[in-house]
Amino acid sequence: MPETRRREENAVEFARIVAFSDGVFAIAITLLVLNLHIEPGLPGDQVWHAIWEQRENFVAFGVSFAVIGRFWVLHHDFFGEVRAFNGRLIALNIAYLAFIVLIPFSSELLGEYGGASPPSSSTRSTSRPASCSGSG
Repeated sequence: MPETRRREENAVEFARIVAFSDGVFAIAITLLVLNLHIEPGLPGDQVWHAIWEQRENFVAFGVSFAVIGRFWVLHHDFFGEVRAFNGRLIALNIAYLAFIVLIPFSSELLGEYGGASPPSSSTRSTSRPASCSGSG
């Protein structure tokens, strides 16, 4: 069983866990904005049109920002209540953070392909893998 350390007696180490987590959240939420861009040098009358054309990316940004923000609040509340920690909690926290950093990728997919229709049955591949049964 991993060694359990009390928060009060290991304040620096506990603060490092929380600071690392906050940094991961900050980077993930910052990465969301990388999906938003307009061509440089557009005439002023075309800027709003260019922004409108990216409306799905902006919706994905807003939803993802809110999701990451909510997960941060839950993480903050949870670690505010933690009185002791061990390697298992650290490993679970890192796994939790791994899912957080996937949100910008999910946001990009949502913004890029969220309005796309699924392929119709006529455009899907109808080929089947060859049988390995030995008959033939």
